[in-house]
Amino acid sequence: LMLASAPGADPTTESAYRKVLLADEYALEQVDQLISSNEAFKRQGAGLNDAMINTKVRSLTDPVREKYDAFLKQHPKHVKGHLAYASFLGQFGLTDTAKPHLEEALRLAPNDPVALNNAANYYGANGPARKAFELLEKAISLKPNEATYRRNFASVLLTHRQAARAYLGVSTEQEIFARVSLHYRQALKLAPEDFLLATDFAQIHYQLRPFPYTNAVNAWEGAFNLAPSRLEKEGIMIHLARIHIQAKEYSEARRNLNGISRPEFQETKSKLLSNLPMAMKKIEFSTSTKPAPKFNLSTQPPPRNR
Repeated sequence: LMLASAPGADPTTESAYRKVLLADEYALEQVDQLISSNEAFKRQGAGLNDAMINTKVRSLTDPVREKYDAFLKQHPKHVKGHLAYASFLGQFGLTDTAKPHLEEALRLAPNDPVALNNAANYYGANGPARKAFELLEKAISLKPNEATYRRNFASVLLTHRQAARAYLGVSTEQEIFARVSLHYRQALKLAPEDFLLATDFAQIHYQLRPFPYTNAVNAWEGAFNLAPSRLEKEGIMIHLARIHIQAKEYSEARRNLNGISRPEFQETKSKLLSNLPMAMKKIEFSTSTKPAPKFNLSTQPPPRNR
């Protein structure tokens, strides 16, 4: 939510805008809680059906829509108001209702990077893809140090590869993948602590030919260092094991797999272990009194101080 006031904005208008945003935020929290609670009840055989849930959701969201409608009727040129309303509507799949607000925000502020990005997200999901490309390139040119725009551009290129080939004037998908990798890498330089961005960058290496083994390992290790919990770390260790197996670096693969203990990964771990040569499957036990490392990841760089 965009709570900050624009420079020179009327304080009374911005106060009214913030009240609508707070209502928006509260409603979304209540909807999330409603759905989460109902899922828990369903697991116990006592949840509400979809029709009843939808009715309850509308009872929470309709008053917010009325607040947005009233605010924008009084302040029709409020760009952030249109963008926030479109975002709220998009949360509930009301893209057709959101589109006019995105278009109005762009008409009012054609050089606003946020308006360009948000409209591009709509066109990236609903087409035409070329419009998304154009808007994101413009957003990047206006604010080149914003990682989000580069990341979104990479994602929409990856999703719409055929349209991207025509737009960029390239002949192969590999050229698209290379361009996507470049934008992810640039975005990660701007947001080096973003774990999900780091995993997006690591994932794209699977598409590159010839497969860049060293770069892929480095990318996944970078994501490993940003992983917020053991669950994510072990998921990355699965990726690293696959990469090492593909490169026939079986010792590295085995060290990664031996460090995986989460139950969610045991089936995958077993399948990957079955791909190792028989001589590599034996687990070596040590009589050392040194404590075992938290993660048995041979390729892990030294831990970073936090």
